[in-house]
Amino acid sequence: MQSLVSVLAQAYRWLCQQRRAYPPDADVWDMRFHWPAERIRLEADLRAGRNRFGPLSIITKADGEVLHLWSARDALVLKALALVVGRCSGCRHAACM
Repeated sequence: MQSLVSVLAQAYRWLCQQRRAYPPDADVWDMRFHWPAERIRLEADLRAGRNRFGPLSIITKADGEVLHLWSARDALVLKALALVVGRCSGCRHAACM
């Protein structure tokens, strides 16, 4: 089973790829700049059960399209969760049941 650190690293790479074209004021750039410290805080919060999701942001693009967007931190946690759950579906490992 993968460690929390490696799952967070994989989710972080995914987030950076997904939001690479976001505008300069998007929260993903702040997360990237502070990632070493943020990773430590995030790991501690997840291990202690202290992580809480914030509300979705509603963004209206120039073409009128409306997006509902998780914060960078929340998107990263949701991706990490999806990675873990995806690996465990159909698994018979005791930790996955």
